[in-house]
Amino acid sequence: MVYEYSYLPLDRWLSSLTEGPILYLFALPFALVAAAFIGMLIAVVRLGPTKAFEATYQLLTGSFFDLVGLSFRRIYAIAMVVVKDAWRRRIWAVLVIFALLLTFFSLYMSPNTNDPGELYTRNTLNIATRYLLLIVMLIISVFSIPQDFKNRTIFTIVTKPVRTAELVLGRLFGFMAIGSALLAVMGLVSYIFLYRSLQHTHEIDADTLKHLAAVPTETVSGRTSLDHRHFHNLNLNPTNDQNWTDFEFGHRHEVVKQPDGSFRLLEPDELLQARVQHLGELRFIDDEGNPKERGISVGKEWTYRSFIGGATSAAAIWTFTDVTPQRYPDGLRIEATLRIFRTSHNEKSIPVPLRGSLTIRNPVTKATSVPIRINAKDNVIDTFEIPLDLEVQQRDNSIRPGKLFEDFVSDDHRLEIQVQCNETMQFFGMAQRDLYLKAPDVPYWWNFVKALLCIWLQMLILVSCGVFFSTFVSAPVALLCTVGFLILGMSSQFVDDMCKSTLFMEENARGKTYYGGGPLESSYRLFTSMNVTSPLEPSTTTTIIKMLDRPLLWAIYLIHQLIPQFDRFNTVSILEQGFNIPGELVVQLIFQACFFALTTFLLGLAMLRMREVAR
Repeated sequence: MVYEYSYLPLDRWLSSLTEGPILYLFALPFALVAAAFIGMLIAVVRLGPTKAFEATYQLLTGSFFDLVGLSFRRIYAIAMVVVKDAWRRRIWAVLVIFALLLTFFSLYMSPNTNDPGELYTRNTLNIATRYLLLIVMLIISVFSIPQDFKNRTIFTIVTKPVRTAELVLGRLFGFMAIGSALLAVMGLVSYIFLYRSLQHTHEIDADTLKHLAAVPTETVSGRTSLDHRHFHNLNLNPTNDQNWTDFEFGHRHEVVKQPDGSFRLLEPDELLQARVQHLGELRFIDDEGNPKERGISVGKEWTYRSFIGGATSAAAIWTFTDVTPQRYPDGLRIEATLRIFRTSHNEKSIPVPLRGSLTIRNPVTKATSVPIRINAKDNVIDTFEIPLDLEVQQRDNSIRPGKLFEDFVSDDHRLEIQVQCNETMQFFGMAQRDLYLKAPDVPYWWNFVKALLCIWLQMLILVSCGVFFSTFVSAPVALLCTVGFLILGMSSQFVDDMCKSTLFMEENARGKTYYGGGPLESSYRLFTSMNVTSPLEPSTTTTIIKMLDRPLLWAIYLIHQLIPQFDRFNTVSILEQGFNIPGELVVQLIFQACFFALTTFLLGLAMLRMREVAR
């Protein structure tokens, strides 16, 4: 299984006008100016024009001098007060609840599942760590400042030489220090729990070993001992220094020959791993041999994947760059997850794999390898090992010996992989990320740290939002506003796709285009009972609607950029599926979270100063 959302490479993200830092540099001033303008309008209604302008001027100048005169010593002192207060309120009880959750999981989770690594990682890191921590940090961040107002302790603080900005930053840093300490402890315990729960080995059961009649006499079959509630079948060839068990419960074991001639099983392979994907560009060939950007549609509403027909010339071709002997010294390892669509089947045919072929090809010389058989099951990862010595199938169908990098990789280090379906009236479905070259894995512990960092970024967003709302509303209202803001952040992908579809005529990464126009056009269609795909008739009204919709959509798009896509920060879903969390993605998420924290800090500063004036 692959994670199916995309991200821009770092160089494209840095220069992007629609997703990169350039857009954020426009969004921040826009948000601050819009907030100042709305606040001034409210002040005009309440105080009159003269006093409104005077109050706005005092607010802006006072906030500026607050920022200029920040003292990190005072910020540190306020943060320590927050930490000590949280400890006094027994914040460490969260770790007790965490330990109880892990105890419950250890008793009721079984490693005998199709993918125990995914199950254990999801429950341990997603439920026991992420959800528990975010709920606790949400509660303490929204109740702190309102509680100080209620107890009137904040008025004692502001009589000291403490600036409003220092008060907000001190709270923010204090809460983040508490959350960071909790996350560090929970993350370390979670890693030890995962490792001890899943890492294991077996002994070879000598009583089960027997010779196989269909293979050379020195090859014997048998099974391992029963450990960790399961065993593996294996075939041993004493002449080989390396053998493998069968693949069961999401893993297999390497069997290594010892100097004394005995065999030893190593720890599980493909269980706790961080696969690195080397992605290629995907294009298609139709059944007449014509190049296409997409395959055919089989009637599915979700068009993220397209399909190729079986027993035809239709094919899916991935082109890979930077394929070098230094990067792949032992040959290529291809991993593919194909989807299957059957036009005719019965209950017996559904579990039967669909036959296809995979060929390696040089994009320049068109040298093609002998087809490799595919027995594809729906949404199951298939692995293909491509050795350095690879036979070449010539135009007259004769076969000659060949070399991977000399015959199939072009001088500019490009290589093509072609996939075809071989069964009539059946279809293979694929997207760009469904087939990739597997580069050397990164250490699992490093991937685990990156997942924890993204949880920390989610905590930063949550605490920043909670502190911001708590500067001007009561604690229960701040709690509701923060939860509502997070729900809006989880659905912000829809707003992003809608704006891009209308403003830039883009199809999103999941192959879906939104119709119906902007807010005015959508309202017009709603009141006139017009469907979203029919074009509006040319008229003065249509021209006005489209002219006004564009600035409204730009305003929505800029404001939307201030709302982080909260679910995008959940990289635990990538970790639990055994893939490497890309460093480029982490850099982009760090920038978005820090930008959001800066924006909410500036707005919270202004709100708290307004509240002090009102008091």
